Amino acid sequence: MNTREIAILLWVFIIIILAIFFGRKNGVFKSFYGIAVAIKGLFLNPISIFVNGFNFLILIMIYTIMIKFNFNLSIWYIKDYLIILFFSIYPVLEILKNTPLKVLFTEKKKELITFAAIPLFISSTYTSSIFLEMILLFVIAILSMSIVFTAKDKETKAHNKFFYTMMAILGAFMIFMSTKQLIYNIYDILTLDFWLSFGLEIIVWVINIPVIFIAKMMINIENKIIFSSLDNKVFSYLKYYGIILFNRVKYRKFFSRDNNIKNYILNAKEISAIGGNRILIDLNVENISDHILLVLTFDAIYGKNNHTGITNMRGKYPNVVEIRNSKSDEIGLWEDHFLDKKWKRNDLRSLCRKLLINNIYRINNDSRG
Repeated sequence: MNTREIAILLWVFIIIILAIFFGRKNGVFKSFYGIAVAIKGLFLNPISIFVNGFNFLILIMIYTIMIKFNFNLSIWYIKDYLIILFFSIYPVLEILKNTPLKVLFTEKKKELITFAAIPLFISSTYTSSIFLEMILLFVIAILSMSIVFTAKDKETKAHNKFFYTMMAILGAFMIFMSTKQLIYNIYDILTLDFWLSFGLEIIVWVINIPVIFIAKMMINIENKIIFSSLDNKVFSYLKYYGIILFNRVKYRKFFSRDNNIKNYILNAKEISAIGGNRILIDLNVENISDHILLVLTFDAIYGKNNHTGITNMRGKYPNVVEIRNSKSDEIGLWEDHFLDKKWKRNDLRSLCRKLLINNIYRINNDSRG
């Protein structure tokens, strides 16, 4: 643990003490309690449990191998690993829903494998005395708040530039001091610890690539679990995704890429509704065959959108798909069998319908059952 990390812990301790002594009267203590509850909820949701569980097993496996082969690996690397996990991997989970994985990994590669990563590593590794680090952290906090407040109004634009300049000067000073420390300890570059510390964030990211892929899948079906009768647990996600994979194979003949099918569509959109999002497809014809109805429905169900052209903003997989003809009559309906009964349509039994496959119905509007 370097002096900057110790300084951060000391400031956190000071803030907690101040909150306890002065926060009870003005409600600050309750705010801290609310933050603690929110953090607890963040770490106990199924996606976080999966991410934490995977990385916990990885750490156990790594240190078991190190002990077996008598390789001396500092226990402090666990601390560094967890810092990267919580402050580099976790923030990514928040943007996964609306960010393609290709874009995410491209941006992260630019961030980690560039020349700019070198001064950042030096600055965070070779730190000053605890007292100086505490002062630097305090000044950085003041400058950061000043930048935020002065960025709001045009009248304070000049002040905003001043605070940005001061922050840049402070950053340059910290890099200078760290580089000076590195020169004094230049032989560190010949040690394994130096290069392991330098490449640790890249290592953690490589380890977590499959985790991010699976987390993306879990985020895509999160609304499915929330509006189902299943418990919001990791097993429920695995169960539903297993059904998705099975159906993709079973009904693969309906995943047609025939470009002519989209000519039947007048408009297709995603709608937020009680019980999760739904897809509404309006046709420019009065009737279509069962096969085309199934192709359009499966295209929407599994978020392919090859024919609808929809960009899913509320979740990749909808809970309801409705198809209407050129007269605005409903001719096709699908409701996920995972959907809890309280979210399902009450009028389904009154409709004259024919079950095609996989809970997909053709609706006959000429008569009522």
